[in-house]
Amino acid sequence: MANINKPIQPINPDDGWKRVQRIEGYKQRERQRPQDVEPPKPHLFALFATFFKKYFALTQKKSLQIAHKKEIAKDLSEFHRALQNLIKEDRSRDPSFAQLLSALWHTLEHDCNHLLDALGDSNPVAAKFNLLLDEIDRYPPWEEHSLGFYLTKGAGESWLPIPFMEILLALHLAAKNSPLQNPLESWSHMASDIIDHL
Repeated sequence: MANINKPIQPINPDDGWKRVQRIEGYKQRERQRPQDVEPPKPHLFALFATFFKKYFALTQKKSLQIAHKKEIAKDLSEFHRALQNLIKEDRSRDPSFAQLLSALWHTLEHDCNHLLDALGDSNPVAAKFNLLLDEIDRYPPWEEHSLGFYLTKGAGESWLPIPFMEILLALHLAAKNSPLQNPLESWSHMASDIIDHL
């Protein structure tokens, strides 16, 4: 180990020249090396694997969306049948019908949220589906609790409130009195229109 108290010795001029020669020799050898050597290319297998992974992920996502759209269409057609059933006969005092409507309501709310997430608010089908649920949820405007309130709370499962039965009866009577212009017919038409455009 060098003594720290020893003064620094001047560099011999021959040593500096030797260093320069070594560096210049290295540069010379690098210039003479063949430049034809290309950098290694990615393996062809890796490229194919990446392509197929992305392709299969995309097709799987599309098939899931198609399957979910079919499920939504099935749920909407069941709801459409229930509305048509209420148009034809008074089911206001039937607890099993109330249970069916309530279960369909919960399913449709879930389907609508999924459709809005998948397609966005600006999609006309998703917007129409949301409008349908909003109209049902706020019907009738003059009541303290709406049809959507009773369906959300599970009317027919453990309780069948009188105001809910009155709303169903009023819907049935409106359909009998005005077959072409009533809420049930309007909702049925909207549901079938959504099914057609899914």
